[in-house]
Amino acid sequence: MKVVFIHGAGSTGAAWHFQERHFSGCDAVTLPGHPDGEPLASIEEYRE
Repeated sequence: MKVVFIHGAGSTGAAWHFQERHFSGCDAVTLPGHPDGEPLASIEEYRE
């Protein structure tokens, strides 16, 4: 099982830097449009 950390609005995957150091092999993703660019309109779009 892989642990995946997803940031909240206005943040990036960098918010999880301490967790990345602790949980070997985890992913701390940065969603499209964060911090720059155009964010997607819905959770469903991010899921895809």
